[in-house]
Amino acid sequence: MTTTTDSPTAGHGYISDKNRYIAQPKRIGGQVRGIHRMVDEDTYCIDILDHEDQGMMGTVEAR
Repeated sequence: MTTTTDSPTAGHGYISDKNRYIAQPKRIGGQVRGIHRMVDEDTYCIDILDHEDQGMMGTVEAR
């Protein structure tokens, strides 16, 4: 079996947008941690939903 080693810039479709693809899961993780903290602190349910709505809209607008 023959294997080839391609350079990191050999043409993967995501290479040009790699930083954006890395940033998005980090942003989502931050939103999840924020919701987790709010639940731990027994924050009122509507405030949690409002927080999530604002976070999701920021993610959609960033695209």
